[in-house]
Amino acid sequence: MWSIYKEDHSDLNFAIGCLYCDAINMDEFKSWIEMLVLNLKSEDIPMYIYDLLDFDGELYHISKLIGFDIINDLSESEEYSIYGIAYLRNNPIYECPIGKDKAIMVLASNREVLERFKRFFPFINIKSPDSARLQTGDKHLPDI
Repeated sequence: MWSIYKEDHSDLNFAIGCLYCDAINMDEFKSWIEMLVLNLKSEDIPMYIYDLLDFDGELYHISKLIGFDIINDLSESEEYSIYGIAYLRNNPIYECPIGKDKAIMVLASNREVLERFKRFFPFINIKSPDSARLQTGDKHLPDI
């Protein structure tokens, strides 16, 4: 069961967090929504999930579309790990509070974020943060 409801929206928060951190784009977010629709019973799917399939506005309007504010419960290291995924994917990143090498190292120390990302977006191939870290030559984890 996915946590995509007003009372428990941690999975929706993670997917939107991946969108905000540029780890995924809007088309990939919508592919995740399609996966939800295909895997959940129709009576368990809130109407705003369907509305998200047609969403093409600015990201800050998502809360208006779904009808409630998404409470960001991601820790700083989880958010930095998501940025690490964006860097590994060579995605253009709009604004990032952490550099590429550090973000990838934080991701390497937070395997659960990478595993969660792979579960949410199985249609996205991503290289290992260990191989990327070896390319930087840095074997020490940053203080965050």
